[in-house]
Amino acid sequence: MPPLTNSPNHAGSDTGIEADFTTEQVAEVKCGRCSAVFPSGTKLKWIHSKPEASFKQPGRLVCDDCYQYYLSKGSTRRRTVSALPGPSTSSMLQTSLPSHTEVRHQVAAAQRTDGAYPMVPIGSQLQHRSFHSAAAALQQAQRHGPSPSQYYASGGQMSGSGCAAWGQVNVAPIPNPFMQRPFPPMRNQTLINPGYQEAHQFYNEMRQYYARQAYVPSNTEVVVVRARMATLLEGKKMPIQISDILEAISNIPVHIGLSDLRWVVYHTLLPHYVKWSKGFPLNPEECTIRDKLWVELVPKEPDVDAIAAKFFIVGKGKNKNNLRPTFSPRNGIDLFFCIDHTKYQAILNHLSDLEEVYYRESQPSGHSRGISSRSSSNKQRTKGKRKQRDEDDTNTNPKKFALPQHMPEPNVFAISKPSSEEVIRALQSQLPIKNRNMRSLFETVIIPVMFFKPPTSPSFTDLVKSPNLLRELQNYPPIEVNVSYRPSSKPQEGAFKVAYLGHVSIPLFGAAAVDVCIKQTFVRSPEDAKKSKIILQGQTQAKNLTMELNCLGWAHALMDLVYAFIRRKEAILGKPDFAIPQMRFVQAGLAIPKDENPANVFLLEEAIDSGSPSWFTKYLNNSSAKPVKFKDSNKLLRAQFLSFSQHVQFVETEGLAFISDFQGGPTLLTDPQIITNL
Repeated sequence: MPPLTNSPNHAGSDTGIEADFTTEQVAEVKCGRCSAVFPSGTKLKWIHSKPEASFKQPGRLVCDDCYQYYLSKGSTRRRTVSALPGPSTSSMLQTSLPSHTEVRHQVAAAQRTDGAYPMVPIGSQLQHRSFHSAAAALQQAQRHGPSPSQYYASGGQMSGSGCAAWGQVNVAPIPNPFMQRPFPPMRNQTLINPGYQEAHQFYNEMRQYYARQAYVPSNTEVVVVRARMATLLEGKKMPIQISDILEAISNIPVHIGLSDLRWVVYHTLLPHYVKWSKGFPLNPEECTIRDKLWVELVPKEPDVDAIAAKFFIVGKGKNKNNLRPTFSPRNGIDLFFCIDHTKYQAILNHLSDLEEVYYRESQPSGHSRGISSRSSSNKQRTKGKRKQRDEDDTNTNPKKFALPQHMPEPNVFAISKPSSEEVIRALQSQLPIKNRNMRSLFETVIIPVMFFKPPTSPSFTDLVKSPNLLRELQNYPPIEVNVSYRPSSKPQEGAFKVAYLGHVSIPLFGAAAVDVCIKQTFVRSPEDAKKSKIILQGQTQAKNLTMELNCLGWAHALMDLVYAFIRRKEAILGKPDFAIPQMRFVQAGLAIPKDENPANVFLLEEAIDSGSPSWFTKYLNNSSAKPVKFKDSNKLLRAQFLSFSQHVQFVETEGLAFISDFQGGPTLLTDPQIITNL
């Protein structure tokens, strides 16, 4: 806006002229159009911009020749009297606006942090006392997007029906797409305690919405957010990821605010959370969002740019001399969606209660009394130790998702006390540690890897509709983890795989379990008389292990068909008079080394409890459909159940596929083979 002293009086005959300006060259001693220089004191004439262009420039001071030029243009029009600035407003502006010298003094004082008007960052709330009401109304207008026709600006005054500030001058809103809520108006309220189907349906709608928004021309700055649900246990320094609750969210606006980001992450992780917690209520306001360094994100004022600093680079690489921020969304951002440890403990207690109810209902009548006695006598004693148990898995309720991680034998609930002889033997064994045990400690290697695993186990229908769902691991967000094991130890060896017992730095398959089974494929050397093993390398190893992972996923889906079949029949015929074995295949994923060592490609599987010498059992061979006849009644029941499962899978797939080669422990199975007639 030019100085008001140079503006003409609105009562003059030529002050109501409006024109289209095609160039913008503002100078105090030059004509605003032709840039001709005139002596000091020359009176130039003022021409207003049209309302639709007044936000760029309110008007210009032009010489007589240029003034006549604008008068001759066909698009120039005379303003109405109602649009001209009134005398009261003009005089108010002249007395209210500070001089340029005063403004410069205030800026210099603010830079020294000793002025009356402190500096504030761009985008923060205005602090000047005369701007409070205008700033609040401006933010409200930007969120709700008022119609542009309500505002009209010309010359040195903004007028309209907006909020009042600075006397009677109204502030027109500036369109700001990042102030608008970046999620679809599909729900008026946040989902707090939905069912799995409702939560998953809403997540799919939200994902489709962002996919469409990514192709809107104004939304070119979008990023990928990798979110994991985590908690920090009391007394611990490192957070843990909760089960396999993680998801990669694409097409997120880079300028999104924290409240909106929390809303999006909550509803994205909600289906996985509902499945794991068995419907335990969770309010998003109880949760916080933290970065990978466990620093909590806090909302700004206004609530925008919660993660923008991660994606704008200044003066780096080829553009090191460029001080203008450059948008770089290449790597995305990793965030933790965190719940308090007390909330986490409440969920674990909830899962424990569900397990005890299920165990009590599933045992024969002869054991029900022992279960009830244990539950009532030990409930208070075990309450504080629930977080050390490893039954906390995504499949602890067979009625809905089937199959706990560890199904105890019926006699586990018998309360026993060690004898004095056992105590004596235990105390006598406390001798100095042998050298070979210490040597094995120093033989342990630690390998940083990127772990790829589908966030959830797909159903049979999902695999039929998307046959490559488990084969394209590059589509799933990787997890950074350290794998440790002893290569010098004797591995378990099969026909074409070796397996080591190892550990991971963070839980991958449960809330507390860090034990894993590390597998690699090999071939026999044709040139060696001993047929020595040759561990396959790089992409060949990854290709073989991906097929193993794919086979595990299909086997898991086929077992789900069996338990779905049982639930349908129980609804019609009632429950049988014996306990149905609860069995499932181990969870697994592919580990790729971060140091690009081709030898360190592994298949990481859930470790099967090997505390008993006879823990590994072959229930059915792949060469016969007859179950192995065990003397142990529990093993015989499981073998017969798995034989029954083959028949159900054959019927449910209309004779197209079933699992063979059932082997593993009491509840967890591994190394399946899928038999088809194709």
